[in-house]
Amino acid sequence: MRIRTLVPIALVAVLAIASLPTSHSQTSANAPQNVASIHSINRSIEIAKLATYEKETKKDKTRGNEKASRSKRANSLAAKTNQAFAKSYMESKYSWGEDQHSCLVDLWNRESGWRHTADNPNSSAYGIPQALPGKKMASAGADWRTNPETQIKWGLNYIDKRYKTPCGAWSAFKKKGWY
Repeated sequence: MRIRTLVPIALVAVLAIASLPTSHSQTSANAPQNVASIHSINRSIEIAKLATYEKETKKDKTRGNEKASRSKRANSLAAKTNQAFAKSYMESKYSWGEDQHSCLVDLWNRESGWRHTADNPNSSAYGIPQALPGKKMASAGADWRTNPETQIKWGLNYIDKRYKTPCGAWSAFKKKGWY
């Protein structure tokens, strides 16, 4: 709970304590009235807590949705940037065309969503091409953990050596669930 949530609740509690009887004779004479007052105060406290909780939850959901939306836009922009680099690089280095780029997009969408920080929790696979282990990409550059271009270069070289083309790698992935 946040401090501004606690202040109204504390205020209600202080008021409740102030209205309680101060001596034993008052307690017995006013017992039914005081019990009703305590129940009323407790209900007021619960209503205040619920209202505050709902308000904070609604704010958190709104903040979360805004953050998720910004994150999706950022990831989408990063994915498109990474795909554009891969297309340019594969055309110049390997002379692969649009058909091969389409297979590569499908393959790496499934593997990492084109996120250079994609980390498989069940293995040590890392990055856009999901190199296993990720540190294998160091052969393409020391910045393999943080540079999507280094990962893409390594991944395309791996595909060329092992499957000849991105469509070959995509076909293997569809059969085995990995490439």
